[in-house]
Amino acid sequence: MDNVYIRQEKETSHVAFSPDEASVLRQIARLLVRERFMTREEQIRFLAFLKEGD
Repeated sequence: MDNVYIRQEKETSHVAFSPDEASVLRQIARLLVRERFMTREEQIRFLAFLKEGD
């Protein structure tokens, strides 16, 4: 197969979370790391995503 290059659009989030929702999502991310369903790096990216929505 020839080299095929697909340009990926950067996803942007315009989701605004309430402070309560963001707090719950942070707690879920913390739990996922503790239970080893998510790596620490993934948690950091997820928290950055939450921060974008602010």
